[in-house]
Amino acid sequence: MAALHVYATPLTRGRSYTTLVDATVLEGRFTFTLGEEEREVEPGSWVLVPRGTRHGFTASADARALILVAPAGLEDFFAELGGGLARGLPTQEIRAGLKGRFDSIPA
Repeated sequence: MAALHVYATPLTRGRSYTTLVDATVLEGRFTFTLGEEEREVEPGSWVLVPRGTRHGFTASADARALILVAPAGLEDFFAELGGGLARGLPTQEIRAGLKGRFDSIPA
């Protein structure tokens, strides 16, 4: 389980994982895309992303969420993604570096 600070940036392309993802919004607002559906969520909201579901999100500047991934293995993906965004790297550049290193399929 990891508590992640999510930086405000559009993550427009969804991903699909063979893991189960559970997100509880702690602060700020998120827009989650699950398949073709978009959900606006606020603090206290809980989102379940079933295995294999294409998903992505955008977040407000003050957003934080508690993310549970099962089985484990995507912690480093989120750490590297967040670190790259914090350094101001373009999303495309970050994704190119992560491509194929984690159990994800660009959607």
